[in-house]
Amino acid sequence: MANTTVSIRERIKTDAGWRWSKTIPIPEGKLNIAEAQPKGKFHLVYTERGRKREPKVNGKTFEVAVLAARAKQRHLEDAADGFKRPDPLQPIERHTVADAIERFLRRVEVSQDPDTLKAYGQSLRQFERWTDRKFVGCGKPLFDHGVGKGLG
Repeated sequence: MANTTVSIRERIKTDAGWRWSKTIPIPEGKLNIAEAQPKGKFHLVYTERGRKREPKVNGKTFEVAVLAARAKQRHLEDAADGFKRPDPLQPIERHTVADAIERFLRRVEVSQDPDTLKAYGQSLRQFERWTDRKFVGCGKPLFDHGVGKGLG
């Protein structure tokens, strides 16, 4: 059985320098006001693929650290159950439709007939114009890493 426990540690600045707090388990329910006050820098503590990890939390409050710890613990539990989903602590790689089209056309350029490549380009440019009209006001539509793998 995999270890899916995530804890929180805090680096607190004292007169003697930076010190580690004791490991803090993820609290259940709401936080009280004293817990939510920032004192230092927060890190998550967990084991992934047999190695201890202690990444820094992006945020300055204990509440942000608790949310990150809960998300990471759900991710580890899902991985132990065989589900694959993106790591909540890693940024999602996003691309515009135009970027994905350019990468796709460059990738298939050497293996396709010039007429086929031209047809691909025309169809994909039409798709790009359609998405620009369809998503007006929403900015450029984005692909997350792994979504639309045929294009990206």
